[in-house]
Amino acid sequence: MERKNNNIIVIFLIVIIIVCSVVLVYLITSNDTISPDYASGSIDTNAIKEDKAPEKKEYKSGGGSVNLKFSDVVEIDSKTKVAKLYFKNPGTSTEEIVLKLIIRKDDKEIVLGTSETIPAGYAIYKMNLDNIDMLTQGGYDGVLKTIYYNEKTKAKEMIDSEIKVKIEVK
Repeated sequence: MERKNNNIIVIFLIVIIIVCSVVLVYLITSNDTISPDYASGSIDTNAIKEDKAPEKKEYKSGGGSVNLKFSDVVEIDSKTKVAKLYFKNPGTSTEEIVLKLIIRKDDKEIVLGTSETIPAGYAIYKMNLDNIDMLTQGGYDGVLKTIYYNEKTKAKEMIDSEIKVKIEVK
C-alpha cells in the first residue's frame, strides 16, 4: 500500500514539473507585452507641442474623445534605430496616448518600439526603436497600436486601436 502511495506522489510531482516547464517556456518565448494600467506621466522626448489645448474640454463622466492625425508610412533608419513617422494627438482629445510600432510575423508580435506619453496637442515625427536587429532592408506590414490613458486619472482606458502602416527599412 505504501509503495502505491509513493508512485502516486511521484506521478503527481512529474505532472507538476511538466506543467511548470511548459508555462515557463511559453513565458520566455512569448513576445507579448503588457501595457501598464496607468500612464507613466513622462511626455515622450520626441513629442512636440503643436496645438493649444481648448480652455475647457467637454465630455461626460466615463467618456472621452479622440481625434487622431497620422501617416500610414513609417521609415526606419536601421543605423540610427529611429523611425520617421507622423502621429498627432490633437488638442481637442481628452486622452493621452502611448504608441507601439509592431510587426506581426509567423503568429508572433514583435514590438519594435514604444513611445512615452503623447498628450493632447502634441505630435511626434520620430520614435526611438529598441528591437530592429532582425529586420533587413525592405518593406513590412505593421501597425501603430494606440493605447489610451485618461488625461486626468492617468488610468488605462478600455479601448485601444491599431493603425495599419507600411514599414520601410532603409
